[in-house]
Amino acid sequence: KSINLISFFKERISKEQQKQIFVVIGNETKELSEFSLNEQDIDIGKLKLRHKFSKHVLPANLEISPELVRLLGYYAAEGYSRINKWVSQVSFRICNREMQNYIIYLIKKVFDNTASLGEENTKITICNKLVYYLFECLGCGKGAYEKRVPSFIFGLDKSLAREYLSAFFEGDGSIIKDRNIVFYSVSRSLLDDVSLLMSKFKVISR
Repeated sequence: KSINLISFFKERISKEQQKQIFVVIGNETKELSEFSLNEQDIDIGKLKLRHKFSKHVLPANLEISPELVRLLGYYAAEGYSRINKWVSQVSFRICNREMQNYIIYLIKKVFDNTASLGEENTKITICNKLVYYLFECLGCGKGAYEKRVPSFIFGLDKSLAREYLSAFFEGDGSIIKDRNIVFYSVSRSLLDDVSLLMSKFKVISR
């Protein structure tokens, strides 16, 4: 499975935002707002996207890989995003060094982007507007109170759903007596989403 980012962004972001995104076709570029895949006899697997003010590219057809799903699970537990006039950031607040290294690896694997580690080595940041748009349009939530499980996760097979839950548990979960699994979040909607997702595995939650 994959996400067609051309269609995905065209349906979810404004025309003005689309004008800042280029579809890269070999050595040529075309504004996303003016690009129609139906009019092009091109394999989407050969297309890239980049923002006007960045050299970094993303594949136009983004694979829904175990790494992407795990990254989204970590974001649900420890992530947040922000945008202003100067920056577009997706960040993870992680103190555990082993988990930091793994998330940095996932970011490189999924987006071919080198994340920065700052604020006394507690904050991992992706400075990339396309990645910011992706997390925003997936409905991940910008802050703790807005967090949700992206809707497409519910339609994935058990192996991928397990990756999401495993990452979320590593960030915001614990096991207490009698083998009970406890998840923590200030977002009631996120907890309800996680409860629904766990029903795939016939796990009863409350």
